[in-house]
Amino acid sequence: MKLKDLGERALLQKLFKLLDSNPLGINEDAIAALTSSKRYTIVNIDSFVKSTDAPEGMSFYHMGIKTVTMTVSDILSKGAKPEIFILSVVAPSSTELYNFNQVFKGIRDACNFYFIKFLGGDLNSGDDLILTGVAIGYTDSIIRRDGARPGDLVWSTGRFGNSGAALHYLLSSGKPIPEINSILESFFAPKIDPKIFLPISRIATAGMDSSDGLAITLNTIAEMSNVKIIIENLPASEYSIAYARKNSLNYEDLVLFGGEEFEIIFTTRNLTAQEVKKQFAIVGCKPPILIGRVKSGYGVYYKDTAIPSRGWEHFRRL
Repeated sequence: MKLKDLGERALLQKLFKLLDSNPLGINEDAIAALTSSKRYTIVNIDSFVKSTDAPEGMSFYHMGIKTVTMTVSDILSKGAKPEIFILSVVAPSSTELYNFNQVFKGIRDACNFYFIKFLGGDLNSGDDLILTGVAIGYTDSIIRRDGARPGDLVWSTGRFGNSGAALHYLLSSGKPIPEINSILESFFAPKIDPKIFLPISRIATAGMDSSDGLAITLNTIAEMSNVKIIIENLPASEYSIAYARKNSLNYEDLVLFGGEEFEIIFTTRNLTAQEVKKQFAIVGCKPPILIGRVKSGYGVYYKDTAIPSRGWEHFRRL
């Protein structure tokens, strides 16, 4: 059996048995450690591999930006403030110096955007460009994936579908719409409001970043919390709907299964929708989108149909 026959998620289930526990639990992208000052240190590591993660048209500058965003997104989703970023680089010796510098310019600009310190790392040579980022953040309390309970509201910090539209356009020669450059920019250089951790830390009962796709994210929260999630309002971007119409696609598939969106899905309890949005307004964040509710049961449902846990997965493409 090869890794491609198993897939990322089945492989992780085997690896989980080798891990020691931490306050966030095993099935998390970030890990937590309780420090002597009674604060949690949150650490996340993530890798960007040029040969598999950079479609045609993506610049080296964008690769740097995306590496930082994909690393800090899991810190923010835990209700923590990211403060430190370090980087391990593997680069072919044939890489043009200009392109190499553009990677680091993207990283520097992204760290400035997130108000975090870029403190160095490691440099190696190899056959592919691999950027492995480590982000470190701190929080007084942590938001796990298993905290949703019946009666909670389900929220998204943004809309979905642009990533799926971008990938279709780049990989399947899709027909462009007037907003195609905006769609591509949001895919190549995604950014998250760095203040988002503040309301998340105050009101979320469960939280997870959506980089693997909306469907996988919702199913993970539902499974780990042992609940059912009912989606009442699919958070589709206006551009993804227009792109799907132009290319005779189902926009719901772009929204649910695209991946690489980097929004945060979270749940809240004993708060009205107005109260939740007020918490975001207080710190100057755009209001989150109410997308559904948590009920007793299992799985994720939209329009009375079960939504499969399908999206981005390493080692094989679903």
